[in-house]
Amino acid sequence: MTQVFIQHMLLTELVERMLGYTGKDVEMVRTVMQRGSLVSGATRLRWEGVTLSLDEIGEVLAQFPSADAGRPFVAADCMGAQLLEGRVPIEIPREAAASKRLLRRKSFWDVLMECASAEPLTYVEYSYRIRADRYRRVLQVEESSLLKQRTDLLTHAGLAQQVLENDFRTVELFTHR
Repeated sequence: MTQVFIQHMLLTELVERMLGYTGKDVEMVRTVMQRGSLVSGATRLRWEGVTLSLDEIGEVLAQFPSADAGRPFVAADCMGAQLLEGRVPIEIPREAAASKRLLRRKSFWDVLMECASAEPLTYVEYSYRIRADRYRRVLQVEESSLLKQRTDLLTHAGLAQQVLENDFRTVELFTHR
């Protein structure tokens, strides 16, 4: 048996939870609100179905960020990255990659930011699941090799092993607003 929790939520909190599934699609949000249930991973939310007008839903959705293709990438706001190699991405949290080894001036994160920022990044979307803007860039072969060579800067052996053992050509970066 799974435990059931009763939690009172504001409408904006409920909509925020469903945005990863619906995006800012007014009709889809309206359908989910009327249905009164949402399943996201292991989480199941249920409520008494509510019928809202498109204008009411639009007002709620206006409180959340929208994709902005003109938004420049700011490395200082970057919270994490993924190296993509086929179906399994290599997750690189900033905290794990930014820690410096003893007597080292640079971290793996510094090298990653230099590679990622060498050419303009392509804006992908705003992800409501992770609450961040997504940017992507295809790496040059030399840049992928450099990242593998600089795994000695990583303090997490498991992460270093993942980077060394997998081929990757694309980097995705995530920035908070």
